[in-house]
Amino acid sequence: MGTLFGGLNKSLIRIGFTRMYFGERIVEPVIVIFFWVMLWFVGLQALGLVAILCLVIIYVQQ
Repeated sequence: MGTLFGGLNKSLIRIGFTRMYFGERIVEPVIVIFFWVMLWFVGLQALGLVAILCLVIIYVQQ
């Protein structure tokens, strides 16, 4: 069946949202929508902090 995240992602792709490319990584539509919602709720400073933390975690794991 799949996860809620995967199902929502497939639905967004079917509607017409496209994947974005960030270097060699693919950013799924669910993540883009999530960041827009976070921007709306918590503001630009908090969104920037979360984005920097995510990037640090990604590059530390490599």
